[in-house]
Formats: sequence, C-alpha cells, structure tokens
Amino acid sequence: MEKVELTKTNVGKFTELKKLMVISRDEGKILGKVLNIFINPEEKSLSGIVAKDEFWSRERFYFSMKDVETVGEDIILLNSEKSCQKIADESKLSGISLDKLQNHSVITDDGKNLGEFKDANFRAGTWEISEIFMDDNSFLKVEVAQIKIGEDEILVPATYALNIEKNVKDKKGLLSRLMGDEKSEDSVSDSKGKVH
Repeated sequence: MEKVELTKTNVGKFTELKKLMVISRDEGKILGKVLNIFINPEEKSLSGIVAKDEFWSRERFYFSMKDVETVGEDIILLNSEKSCQKIADESKLSGISLDKLQNHSVITDDGKNLGEFKDANFRAGTWEISEIFMDDNSFLKVEVAQIKIGEDEILVPATYALNIEKNVKDKKGLLSRLMGDEKSEDSVSDSKGKVH
C-alpha cells in the first residue's frame, strides 16, 4: 500500500480544527470550541475562525489567523482574548466558510470534474492550502497560485488530473503530522466504499 507523506510544514486538515478548544495565553482562559472556519478565496488561505463558549453562554466570537500563536493537537492558542470580536451573524464575515466550500466541485481548467471538495490541509504560519482532499478519499497537492476558489467550484490546472493520489493511510492528530510520527492507521473501506 502507498503511504501518504505529509510534511512538517503541513499542520492539519481544516475539519480537524473543529475539534479544538480555543485558549488565550494572556488571560489563561478557555474561550470556547471551534464552530466554523473561514477561508480567503483570493489568498487561498485560512482567514479566521468562529468559536463558541460551550460552558456558560451561546455567544459566538471571531478571531483572525494573524492572532493565532499556535495550532496544537488539542488547542488553538491565541495571544489574548482581546483578539476576539463577538458576532451575531456569520454571513457578514469575509471569506467562504468551510461548510459552504465542502459543496464545491474540483474542476480542471479543461473541464474535467475531479470530485467534490471534502477537506484541505494547510501550511503552518501562512495558513495557505497545500492539499485538497476530495470525497472519494483522494487528494491533490496544490500550489495556491495555480488554483482558483470560486462561488461554486474550485478550478485547478488540467495537469492536476494526472497528480491525484489516493489517501490510503492517515496519520492521527495534528501533533503526529508536525513531529513526523510514522505510526499510522489503515483506512478500512466497506462494500459501499465508505471509509471507517
């Protein structure tokens, strides 16, 4: 079986961020849990995160990726709670939410549909998309200058159709990707092609 190598510069998939708690360093305070992720379609990078206080209120807040100090295996560490702004309506935030992006088709500029966008990996620090994962458990390594994120689809060069790889192994957690841990788990498919 082919082994998928993820470099130490790749932090993790967008959907893995939804499992993380947000903590402020200055206040030493748990602010909440990630609720939604926003991507800047022009820069093809993570732009900000919406989180919600799970403990006491239903308030949601937004922070920009420029205020993120660390993305770890279990938490996102912000410098300060002052980085967060309370929001009432996510539709007024700039960028495209991960939820909306997951309905996009990945299409080559010569008209071939490669599949539906499922997830993406991003680079630490720049937060740029480095890999696109599709609904059939395949993925593409991408250069942000070569892709376009539109209202309804993600456009990639025709040559990307030749570079689709199958994601047969997936490492556990963000920390194992950062540390290059070689322990991995096989994905198991049932008769309907679903991965468990």
